[in-house]
Amino acid sequence: ASAAGRDGVEEVARQTARLLNSQDSEPEVFPSQSAFVTLTAGVKSCGSGVLAPEQTARLGLQRLFPGLAGRVHCQAARVPVFFGQSVSLCWRGDSPLAADDALAMLSGAGLTVAELDIDQRGQALSADLEATEIRIQDLISSDDGHGLGLWISADNVRYGAALKGVQILELLIKDYL
Repeated sequence: ASAAGRDGVEEVARQTARLLNSQDSEPEVFPSQSAFVTLTAGVKSCGSGVLAPEQTARLGLQRLFPGLAGRVHCQAARVPVFFGQSVSLCWRGDSPLAADDALAMLSGAGLTVAELDIDQRGQALSADLEATEIRIQDLISSDDGHGLGLWISADNVRYGAALKGVQILELLIKDYL
């Protein structure tokens, strides 16, 4: 909800209280109930069924990195929480990249890599982050070694997960494309 500003946070708080008291959510900022649900990341389509935020991300990445044309897939969803934001990033390269090598590279770039055992995977808590801390919560290598999936959490009120996602892509492209 913090991505929608103060009004978004207040709406989630209001809807949460109303729903916990067996009342209707009465959405105002978001197009439908935002508390306790997952929403699409936008309401406008680009004509082909692609949502505007997905298209914007794809075009932005392809403009920054022309070599990615045709290899970028974006899918956006919004899970309204009060503060913090997480981004799922999937990357596929021409040469293999082991998960351990990717973690070392990301740590060397100043990113905090969460040390999670298998039982903690998927417990990305962006609310626990410091202002400028970006945490790689989960890293999964693909079967053939050419792809990686990352779960990145940040305090979007004070920093921004999308910015860090682009910075991570820049590092991967610079070193592995």
